[in-house]
Amino acid sequence: MDTKMLDDLKQRHAYEKWRASNTIEQNLFIWKFFLSGSEFPGWQIHRIQSVETGGWPPSIQSIWRRHEGETGALLSVDIFEHPSRTAAHEFLVQLLGEFQSPDVTRQEQITIGDVAFAGLGDAFLLFARANLVILIRNAGRDLMPISEVARQFDRDLVSRPETEGAKVAPEIRRFVSPAREFQVGVSVPLEVEASDPLERPLWYKFFSRAGEVLLKEGRLVYQPASAGEQEVSVFAINANRGTASQVLRLTVK
Repeated sequence: MDTKMLDDLKQRHAYEKWRASNTIEQNLFIWKFFLSGSEFPGWQIHRIQSVETGGWPPSIQSIWRRHEGETGALLSVDIFEHPSRTAAHEFLVQLLGEFQSPDVTRQEQITIGDVAFAGLGDAFLLFARANLVILIRNAGRDLMPISEVARQFDRDLVSRPETEGAKVAPEIRRFVSPAREFQVGVSVPLEVEASDPLERPLWYKFFSRAGEVLLKEGRLVYQPASAGEQEVSVFAINANRGTASQVLRLTVK
């Protein structure tokens, strides 16, 4: 998308009012996210695929259907993972350009995502949460109210997972920074090593209060925004929601 078109979209959708917004108390970063098929209660996974297209971020495209007997309802869910919240918000504006309807507006009255947009009725809901951009659409002949589906999914994204009770949980062997000194505004490299007992893939949530975790040139880093004692928490999650966690403590000067 050329610069002028992107600038026009930003102006039309009041980008400067919500860019970099965060509606939860801590900073959240999600890494290597995947769908396991249990994310939407009452819905069954019908089709899922990972997609990489030139000029677009990696995405997960999926179709969900209601339980047997409700075959007229289909849900399309596309999830785009970005290296930072800033990149996610930039892409959300770009994605808004794919909708030709002038009725697409920001949904300030709903508590979904850091920022959310929708058209008339229940055709679609587009929102950003942390570094993810999520597009949920009705894809069947029977329209379903999608705001509650989106709200439940969003609540799951921002929650701190339970680390007890899972029969098979991952193990975090290492969560450190190789840096020796930590300064405000200077990116701190992070290293995390985790594995699943059944050798399944893992995805991660990072929570922090005084700075942000993001990807910089493909590497995990933490960017402290203030001085003092700080913590970064990581949760490693497997396909059955088994979870392990660790905390990294830093003294930032």
